[in-house]
Amino acid sequence: MLERYRLVRRLGAGAFGVVWLAHDEQLDRVVAVKVIELHDPQIAARAEREALAAARLAHPGIVALHEAGRDDHALYLVSELVRGHTRADLT
Repeated sequence: MLERYRLVRRLGAGAFGVVWLAHDEQLDRVVAVKVIELHDPQIAARAEREALAAARLAHPGIVALHEAGRDDHALYLVSELVRGHTRADLT
């Protein structure tokens, strides 16, 4: 799934997955890739619902989802990269 994306550095992680700064080699752009491991079927189902919901939304305040895919190990959500501060930075 990630053949066209080169993971550059880890941006953060939470209970739901790990987010990476990545480079889309095909379109020569910087993106964010969320990697959600499929150890828990409930998390996998939730992640797939998130991808479907995100794909249907278009609003300036919502990160655009470019692509979603999965393999035997993880679900991958590729979105635009929004630069800024983390919540932790602001507190």
